[in-house]
Amino acid sequence: MLLELDKAKYKFAERHLQYKIAQLQARQAEDDPALAEAAIDALGSFMKNHPDGWQISRCARLLARLQLGKGDAEGARKTYGELSAVANLPKPVRQECDFLIADALIQARKFADAEKKLQAVMQGLEADDPLAARGKIYLAECQATSKLPEAVAQIEGIIAKTTDKGLLGTAYNALGDCYRLNGRNKDALWQYLWVDVIYHQDKQEHVKAMDQLAKLFDELGDKARAKQYRDKLKKEIK
Repeated sequence: MLLELDKAKYKFAERHLQYKIAQLQARQAEDDPALAEAAIDALGSFMKNHPDGWQISRCARLLARLQLGKGDAEGARKTYGELSAVANLPKPVRQECDFLIADALIQARKFADAEKKLQAVMQGLEADDPLAARGKIYLAECQATSKLPEAVAQIEGIIAKTTDKGLLGTAYNALGDCYRLNGRNKDALWQYLWVDVIYHQDKQEHVKAMDQLAKLFDELGDKARAKQYRDKLKKEIK
């Protein structure tokens, strides 16, 4: 009996060690993008080998963020899809995956696919469900490249009607994405700053905003501010 317990403890300890190593590689990739591929491989292997581990959700989010950082939105979509398919995944996590899949499709400019995904998700929601407002934000974002003024107006309309700071974080990030998709990087910067400074209560939205700010400051030539945000991101990798 004791031997069986020791084996179980060893299995869990070994699994967690593998995750911590992959996590460390992801932190290193924040400083050196050349290390991103190795971190992606390590996190992907962990997901494949330990789908029943409690770390699976954190691992998937971290993997998807690295994939998005490399411009691989399709890879991020697949990662969230694999997480969504994990057996016994709590309903809130599965719903979150659906929105993250839609967000990845938007980043990949696959707006029709994103709309289809969002409409399917929203069919199962009541009109007053907080997730319905989130879905409307993403649906508006799907129009960003064809009808930017309308998309911005729809999202700003949602902002005006809510005091939910988590939802406001989603909305301001979506505004940033809308401007980003249209090459209006300075306009995008201000939206992400709203999330970093004021509406950072939702951790995932805050991480997304900081990630975009690091990239934007790099592109705008402010290397010191870019490094500041990369350092902040490393502290969020747990």
